[in-house]
Amino acid sequence: MSGKITVALETRRARITDAADIAAFHLRVWRASYLDFVPDTIVKKLDYQNRLAYWTTKLGIVNPRQHTLLVLDNTILTGFICFGPPTDPAFGTPSGSKAEIKHLFIDLHHQGQGLGRRLLLAAFEQLANDGFETTGLAVTKDNTSAIAFYHALGGTITGQHTNAGPIWKSQDLIMSWDLPLPSNKCDPVVSRALTP
Repeated sequence: MSGKITVALETRRARITDAADIAAFHLRVWRASYLDFVPDTIVKKLDYQNRLAYWTTKLGIVNPRQHTLLVLDNTILTGFICFGPPTDPAFGTPSGSKAEIKHLFIDLHHQGQGLGRRLLLAAFEQLANDGFETTGLAVTKDNTSAIAFYHALGGTITGQHTNAGPIWKSQDLIMSWDLPLPSNKCDPVVSRALTP
């Protein structure tokens, strides 16, 4: 599927009742996205129950600076982003001024339509509103298309990182952005989704 984003797209905050859908989506898209970078044995180890437990816990934590946004196409999950205080020391301390973008996944059939850009820009705006001065994410060194995408959105490589798991120790680059971004980069459609 290619072309413009359909008008049926909705962007909203995730709720605890979304945990099962996010877990299934995360598993499916992670496996497809990392097939070229991860040994087959590792791909098979990441299962639905693992992801369901993770997302049930993640969405059950009440933290006003922790966010998960969903993009839905006619109620079908097509992408999500999770961001907030760092969960990994490579990004600083939870009480510091640097945030972490923990997950950004777009359905393979919806990639290239601007959804990743919309979600990242919404995350940058919300993080700036939450008082963060910088943000970063880890991207597998071999994922050249994702690295190019982040560069195109103004990201710079600021370090290297070994991701501790849960099941695969990937060699990553850390991409970072200063906040806030210039206002001409923000997406008002997605920004409205962040309003409680």
